[in-house]
Amino acid sequence: MNRFAFALAVGACCAFGGPANSNALRTPTLTPAGPIESIFDWNASRCADDDIPDTPLRAVRVSPTSVVAFSTHFDNRRFLGTSLSSIVRECAVVFAGEGSPNPEDYSDRVWIASTWSDDGRTIFALGHDEYQAHRHPGRCRFLTYMQCWYNAIVLLRSDNAGRTFSRVGERPVASVPIRQDVDQGHNRGFFEPTNIVKRGAAFFVLIRAGPEGAQKPGTCLFRTNDLTQPESWRFYDGAGFSANVDPYRDEVSSAKPCAPLKGLKGIVGSVVYAAGYDAYVAVSDFGSNNPGESGFYYSVSRDLIHWSEGRIFLPLATPWSPACGQDHFAYPSLVDVDSPSRNFDVVAGDPFLYFVRRHFDGCQGTLRRDLVRMKLRLSPSDGIPP
Repeated sequence: MNRFAFALAVGACCAFGGPANSNALRTPTLTPAGPIESIFDWNASRCADDDIPDTPLRAVRVSPTSVVAFSTHFDNRRFLGTSLSSIVRECAVVFAGEGSPNPEDYSDRVWIASTWSDDGRTIFALGHDEYQAHRHPGRCRFLTYMQCWYNAIVLLRSDNAGRTFSRVGERPVASVPIRQDVDQGHNRGFFEPTNIVKRGAAFFVLIRAGPEGAQKPGTCLFRTNDLTQPESWRFYDGAGFSANVDPYRDEVSSAKPCAPLKGLKGIVGSVVYAAGYDAYVAVSDFGSNNPGESGFYYSVSRDLIHWSEGRIFLPLATPWSPACGQDHFAYPSLVDVDSPSRNFDVVAGDPFLYFVRRHFDGCQGTLRRDLVRMKLRLSPSDGIPP
């Protein structure tokens, strides 16, 4: 998942379901409250040159004294530690796509992008699957990554606390109702799922859609009541939740587009339930040529569908920023290291923002990417999000 190439081209269960204190029904705000701290230094800790943090951080508490986490490349490696403040990279590859030349296999290069576990042993994951057609002879008449990129979201499963993962089923969780073709000419599909959050008995995730036919670009909401089946996921279409259509296995003439959610700014990295506010908080990265507009943003929602307009809380250069000679930042993830949730989808105190720093050599980006974090303050302000 090369986010930097783009520059070139719910909550917890019922225990957290209601107002918890006097801050409930007030809008949470985010502000920086500490310096940038290094978690993974590419120079010192990489297992290979392409061992880079290339997704937002996801984590599962697999036991009272052990946490497994992922922020990885398509040769997926995990972090392990006694807490999220002590995670270290393990060099064993826990999952990799098969490099299949067939787009209908949905198994070319796959990034672990979302995780969920009920017991700490069985971990379900959503994988960002890139069919990179320029790498497969005869599959794309163009030569560049972006012009030949076909993307879908797939389901993975680990039964050993994240030591290894395997693919679940043949069908995707999310795919656009049009096949990959040699004349594509642009990136196509669903991209970069956030972490999974639980709301009541259902599981939810935000997934970015690219423009394609009736499908408008933006962030869409998906849900399921059964994490074990990829075909169980449904997307919000503006009125209800519709089933995904696989263009290689289904009739597509009646396929509906998902409805992009208003308010969310840029590409959403994560969403968490703020227990003391009875609200969800999403963080995203956004780039602009206008000074002061590039950086990390947050939005707030009561229902995961209606979101407040994105507000910048950390101005900095992102992959879309034109500036040379400085680091660029991406993949924000809001995490309470002491979360009461095994899956860190609940924020009960002041969280950290985990994100990726990419070093540049002049105007050229390098492979050197570090995972870093910054302490934030979650505090109330007057007003209720729409």
